[in-house]
Amino acid sequence: MPSLNLSLEEIVERIVLTLPSKFIVGTDSTLYKFLKGIGQLFLIPSNQIDDLFDRTSLTATGQYLDDYISDLINIGRKENETDEDYVDRYYSYIFKYNCTKDGMKEIVYDVVGYYPSALVDKQRGMFWNAKFYWNDSESIWAKTIGTPFVGYIILNQTPTDEQINELCKLIDENKAAGVQIFLKIPSS
Repeated sequence: MPSLNLSLEEIVERIVLTLPSKFIVGTDSTLYKFLKGIGQLFLIPSNQIDDLFDRTSLTATGQYLDDYISDLINIGRKENETDEDYVDRYYSYIFKYNCTKDGMKEIVYDVVGYYPSALVDKQRGMFWNAKFYWNDSESIWAKTIGTPFVGYIILNQTPTDEQINELCKLIDENKAAGVQIFLKIPSS
């Protein structure tokens, strides 16, 4: 994302271009001074956004990259993970994972390599040999207004213990407060 590096006068000029022609303004008019004040408000966030982008652009490698990402969101590099894969996982944590159904599907896909067979609410269903894992034993909402929202992420294959731990961690970090999420997997 390239920086626009606009001056205050250039920002005001762009604002003036959006006005109807009857508002032709000179630099000494009250309207121009007012627009200059508004332009100042746009200038601050623009400069801060450019500065933030420059500071967070991930060009580091190796241990510098590990230290940088670990300081930002406290995730470590996985064994044999390349710099590129580590950066991609970091961006997933920041931009892709969230408390929506799509966000939960992406978490499952990134951890186990396939999408869940279903994401449902309040429908337990069962495998004849199912195991359940959950990440919220006491819901905030359950204590205050009754039954919390309960969701089930149903997997058709049994993940490794490491994958289950990572799923529980990511789901817990990204689910909405008060929601209970259960992972339902075959126990084989």
